[in-house]
Order: sequence, then C-alpha cells, then structure tokens
Amino acid sequence: MNKHNKRGHKTKFSVSPLFLIIVTALLLLDKTGAVPFCMLCAIIHETGHIIVMKFVGADIKEIKLSPFAVDINRTNASLPTHKNIFILSAGFVFNFIFALVLYFVFRFYPEKWVGYILAGNVFVGVFNFLPLPNTDGYNILKLIFPQNITRIISLFFAILFSFFGMVILFKYKNPFLCLFGIYSLVFSLI
Repeated sequence: MNKHNKRGHKTKFSVSPLFLIIVTALLLLDKTGAVPFCMLCAIIHETGHIIVMKFVGADIKEIKLSPFAVDINRTNASLPTHKNIFILSAGFVFNFIFALVLYFVFRFYPEKWVGYILAGNVFVGVFNFLPLPNTDGYNILKLIFPQNITRIISLFFAILFSFFGMVILFKYKNPFLCLFGIYSLVFSLI
C-alpha cells in the first residue's frame, strides 16, 4: 500500500510473512487475551514516532513490519541529533502518557481491559526505554556515546536481565525473562 506524503513521495507499507505467522500464532496460542492489547500498545508506540517525525519535518519513506521490529525509514535520514532523540523518545513517551491517562480512567472505571492496556503501555514504554539492542533507548545512546560505550552499557543490561531471568526461571518456572535476557545478550554481542 502506498500513500503520498506532503512532498509528493510515496510512503511504502510492507509486512513480512514471518511477522504475520508470528502474530497469528500468538493470537491463536494466547489464553489470556492480552496479545491484542499488547499489539494496541505497540501501535500507540509507533504512532508516537510517526507523529513526531511529521512534527519535525521528516518524510516517511517506508514502514516495515518485521518479526522483531517495526522499521520506519525516512527520506531525509540526516536530521540533527536533538531531532533524532526527540523522534526516538516519542514512542515510549506516548506509551507513558497513554498509561497515565488510563490510570485515571481505571480509577473510575476499573474494567479488566483498561488495566491490560494500562499495563501493556507501561511494559512497552519501559522495554523500549531500556538500552538493549533494537530498542529506542539503545538508539538514543548510540547518538550520544561512542559505539563501544553503548555496547558496554547494553551488555551490562543484557547480563542483568539474563541473571534475573534465570532466578525467575528456577524459582517460578517462568522462562520469559530468561529468554528475553538471552535474546538481549546475543544481540549485545553481535
């Protein structure tokens, strides 16, 4: 699907087949009903990036949905550092603002689905704030520090998550944080 932006460039939208397979599997295997709410939180996050890109005058060339990331490519990729930090921060800031609004909604309207979206926005915001590979926090650090410092910080957090993940795995028999830590560790070392 292509859409013209304000300068006449087409914005290309593509979806990886593997992304569709993973989303379908998650939806089919989800016994909690939380996956659609997490997907909504991811949409809120990416919408934050797109709105701020438009605000700072960046043209969106392509939006790609891939298995572990949403790539938003710009036609004018060379923006000043402060604008890039503003764009990268927008995703998790939108998640936190949305979570704050939902917190007040939840106090007066304590429905389970409101709580799920509230928790999902906090999770997506915090996760993307962390300095782990493929997150906004990591990309912000890359703009501020030399690559070797960014890798050391990322590796520290990946080791920390791996350690706590193993503790949770052995204590509660929940492998999620352990797998997340191993994933982060592998991408920190690459």
